[in-house]
Amino acid sequence: MSIVLYSQRDPKYASHVLGWGPLLGTIGQYGCYDTVCAMIAASAGVASDPVSFDMLATSRGEFLRDPTGTYDFLPDNALDIAFPGRFHTTYFPGFRADLIAAAIPRPNQYAYGHIVTASVPTHFVWFMDTLREADPWYGSIGPLSGYGGPTAIQKTYIVDFIPLPPPPAIAEPSPVVVPSPTPVPLPTPPPVTLPPFVPVKYSVVSGVGFRIEDIVSLPDAMAVCDAIARFDHVETNVNDQSSGDSVYTAKAA
Repeated sequence: MSIVLYSQRDPKYASHVLGWGPLLGTIGQYGCYDTVCAMIAASAGVASDPVSFDMLATSRGEFLRDPTGTYDFLPDNALDIAFPGRFHTTYFPGFRADLIAAAIPRPNQYAYGHIVTASVPTHFVWFMDTLREADPWYGSIGPLSGYGGPTAIQKTYIVDFIPLPPPPAIAEPSPVVVPSPTPVPLPTPPPVTLPPFVPVKYSVVSGVGFRIEDIVSLPDAMAVCDAIARFDHVETNVNDQSSGDSVYTAKAA
């Protein structure tokens, strides 16, 4: 457990006015309860010191009227009113060693007491265990026996600190499901009708009118053309039979 100690007589806090009213006192004079509340709140992790707790309690109208007409008494549930929803205080008459011993080890529970004796008419201390107390007058830890021991305690307070709930978890966004594209069938191309294959035929025609028809290979027609031109000594042509065009000429040898 973290322990934050304050002294009501610390110059930073001592001269600050406690509560409000016609006969104003200061934290240094009468602010023991205010300082105990500030120590417990700060130890629980709630930012607080004797001055800020007094100002908060004043803003919430917490202080009760004392016999002089000044409002400088804090109620039994001072922490609950100052920090709504963060503290819950219960109290019991006398010194409750059993409740104090049970509360001290718990991480979010605190115990303090109200001292009333002939020599100390009213004072508040924060229990460290059943034998020691954190004294706001000194800002230090000392033996409870310094005030007369357990018989000096008129009332025992048990405070439960209520931590803030954790922030809600941020839900991960659901994955975006992209549907698969629907395949589009390709149109069937129309059948291609090819014209019937007609082989090209060649004819060899010599200059003297000699012809050889229906040669299906151009190289063959060219060879025949060359032979005729060489042996007959006349210019000879290879013609495409379908068009009649000359596609090769062999000169007379």
